[in-house]
Amino acid sequence: MQRTIQTLFTMLLAVALLPSVALAQKNHSFDHEEVIEQRFDVGSNAILTIDADLGSIEVVGGRGDDVFLTIIKGANNVNRREAERLFDRYEVNFSESRRGLRIEGDYDKPSGRSNWRRGLRVHYQLTVPTDMELDIKTSGGSIEIENIDAPVDANTSGGSLRFEDIEGELIGRTSGGSIKAMNIGNEVELRTSGGSITVEEADGDVIAR
Repeated sequence: MQRTIQTLFTMLLAVALLPSVALAQKNHSFDHEEVIEQRFDVGSNAILTIDADLGSIEVVGGRGDDVFLTIIKGANNVNRREAERLFDRYEVNFSESRRGLRIEGDYDKPSGRSNWRRGLRVHYQLTVPTDMELDIKTSGGSIEIENIDAPVDANTSGGSLRFEDIEGELIGRTSGGSIKAMNIGNEVELRTSGGSITVEEADGDVIAR
């Protein structure tokens, strides 16, 4: 009887885990991947600066004074050797100071015409202290930021922007993409060169154009 209950529990646990595993595979499914994981102790009221030549960026506020970072480099429709060449072209550098943490992603893009189906993909996932000020920039990719109590400045040259539960002042700019902001507790300035802007619940003045 005890063995039967244990077997049943194991089966239920496996079923419960399936949706999350399937979601992760759906969001970032690549033929080849290289993963970078880092942890930084930044303290309170620090500033996070990201300046990336390429990559989508997702930042979520969490408990504690640490920054947890995962960077996924991905490539499709190429062999492993070519994928590794692409990965080597994207260099990530970290620098810590009294003000906070700076992350730079430099892409040595191949010359000539490139097939986007065979190109490099990069995705940043970060959990940061909720009181961390954000200065986020990417030259190619979407930006999503959630649950931050400090000021947020996000800029992408090509991609959508999404903000939720931001208590500090919010500035968001995109050269080509839609913007959505929800539950903002301060002033909001949103600008896009091509795309829709949606604001749901903002306590401060809103500039959207």
